[in-house]
Amino acid sequence: MPSLYSLDAGLNVRVFGAGSQSSEAAAAAWLPGLDTAQLGVVTLLFECADAAIPEALRGAGAQVGGLYLHSSGVRHAVSGSSARLRSLFAAGGPGAAFAPELSAALAGFEAQRSGRRRTLVMGILNVTPDSFSDGGRWLDPDAAVDRALEMAEQGADVLDLGAESTRPGAAEVPAEEELRRLVPVIERLRPQTQALLSIDTRKAEVARRCLEAGADWINDVSGLADDPDLAHVVAQSSASLVLMHNRLKPAAERYSTDYDAGGRPVYDDVVADTARWLRRQAGLALDSGVPAERLWIDPGFGFGKTPRQNVELLQRLREYTSLGLPLLVGTSRKSTVGRLLGDLPPEERLEGTAATVAWAIAEGAAAVRVHDVREIARVVRVTDALLSPSLPR
Repeated sequence: MPSLYSLDAGLNVRVFGAGSQSSEAAAAAWLPGLDTAQLGVVTLLFECADAAIPEALRGAGAQVGGLYLHSSGVRHAVSGSSARLRSLFAAGGPGAAFAPELSAALAGFEAQRSGRRRTLVMGILNVTPDSFSDGGRWLDPDAAVDRALEMAEQGADVLDLGAESTRPGAAEVPAEEELRRLVPVIERLRPQTQALLSIDTRKAEVARRCLEAGADWINDVSGLADDPDLAHVVAQSSASLVLMHNRLKPAAERYSTDYDAGGRPVYDDVVADTARWLRRQAGLALDSGVPAERLWIDPGFGFGKTPRQNVELLQRLREYTSLGLPLLVGTSRKSTVGRLLGDLPPEERLEGTAATVAWAIAEGAAAVRVHDVREIARVVRVTDALLSPSLPR
């Protein structure tokens, strides 16, 4: 049976549908000579240095018919109707033996379109003195518990507790201080709510102690880059693990290891590069024993990316669904949203956040991470209804 997940960082398969103008433009830039006018309903992009695979694809494509194939060096595209691509990769089909990753990527992409579930709302609760939007408001444990219960009442399915700010320039918080801020809140909150409790931490020891106290998720903004042992901790529990794309710790002045003369982060292709990184980190989690069904990915909107790169990430969000892992998106009150609104401050970015949330859900997000739970939960309900194949009575 083929894998349900496309996690090979070497092939790094991405999938997009017809009419996705941003994806088509990016594909043409990524793959010289690609004729976007010949693309079919679905397009798969992948990398492979083995000349035998694209040659085999051409032979298999000739058997199926109606496909457009193009290669340039190690980069390749195969495009056609969903039915023809499924036939190409089906068990016993001409492409099944040599391209299970392509089959899995197509399955993940199509499953998101046809098998939608209710979008989860993750409410943000910062028990920090210095977070960019609400630092200091919920530092007292009693205030934090009250706010968490309020968010659950407003529609939060998941409560994301963080004790270390990830804003630009934030100082690193020792594990002992994170635990001092978090554990009392978890212990008081756990008996009072059925909402899932998520812990926003990069540290294995913090994750372990918080899971013992009753947490259900670990949300690692470093994607295991800071503390790979965190995956082992999660693997020994029944918790879910979110891997977010990031490059350097918040205290770093620059987010990227590669940046231009103006200090802007540089990617060959922001979606291709971040998807490859997420695949690699997911592989580390799998190797540590975390089951794929308990893994989530977050492309890291606002982390190590320029406003333009953030916008492109959202425009091409559906490409991430080809990994087969559920997608968490956090745009709430971010500076790019403020920039799009004419440089408005965080407290005036609700409407812009709502627009990005509705878009993200339509493009494949399975959960959204937000500050304004009551308002955004309403946006989520309506967006889910609009995307549902069954209309409300």
